[in-house]
Amino acid sequence: MLRGHIPPNFATATSFRASAPYPPVEVEAPNLRYAQLLHQDTASAQGEFTAVALYIYQSWLFDPVCGPAAKTMREIAVVEMHHLDLLSQVISLLGGDPTFSAVRNNRCIVWNGSMVNYCKNLPQMIRYNIRAEQEAIANYRRHIAFIKDRQIQALLERIIEDEEIHLAIFRQMLERLESV
Repeated sequence: MLRGHIPPNFATATSFRASAPYPPVEVEAPNLRYAQLLHQDTASAQGEFTAVALYIYQSWLFDPVCGPAAKTMREIAVVEMHHLDLLSQVISLLGGDPTFSAVRNNRCIVWNGSMVNYCKNLPQMIRYNIRAEQEAIANYRRHIAFIKDRQIQALLERIIEDEEIHLAIFRQMLERLESV
């Protein structure tokens, strides 16, 4: 059961992704190092697959108490799923295998459900989402600086635009929670 008071107009977002089109899914050349790096963005505890699972889980918590919030979480999850799909296609083009695992410190870490934050305290949940989106943006920016493929850089820049919208939505939710 979700804990915390849900104020009126808690979730009123109407746009969950940036209006600009996504660039084509292309790479300049195969590069296994880039593929390995992008695995962190797809299948790690901070990756897109975790974000999809997290926001779907949160939508289930909101279903019985706040339909608009449940819809918001589902819509954000759909955008995150699109990011997962785009990045997985890039990993394949780079010569990698887009498995649900990532290499960290020379260890293969397979994605699992324990990577999802199952917090049921509403303010803590939204604060966690804010930190997760901030971390995703910071990771993408680090990867843009490292990856010298202009096609991949453009895709990551476009994904950041969506993550910034998600961050703004969560900040608005937290502001409404704290104003009650």
